[in-house]
Amino acid sequence: MSRFLLEHLPAFWVVTLITAGLNAIIAMGVYFSNAAGALSACHAALAGMGAYVAAVLTTNFDLPFPVALLAGAVFGFATGMLLALVTGYISSNLRDAVAFAVLLAVLFFRPQGLFGSYEV
Repeated sequence: MSRFLLEHLPAFWVVTLITAGLNAIIAMGVYFSNAAGALSACHAALAGMGAYVAAVLTTNFDLPFPVALLAGAVFGFATGMLLALVTGYISSNLRDAVAFAVLLAVLFFRPQGLFGSYEV
């Protein structure tokens, strides 16, 4: 299917269809979470983290897009599961303090970012 798209459609439409598909996947996830009564801003953060991992893997490490997309999805899923497990055992005030401490530790020990910079 992707070979057909690449051979018969202009690049603009290929990118548009891929973007629309990814946004539809995220929208369905938000819809199902909202239907279950468990919607929070964390869902968008987890999707953003997965997208960031996929972008870094494709640009800095030259992984193929489908592999990087799968790795980003797995990372987002694993982070969400870890957050769900931690939420059950730690109070919300302490959870916010731990998240802030992790952010400060990353900024202190890795000011260039978690993955460094990409040299062109």
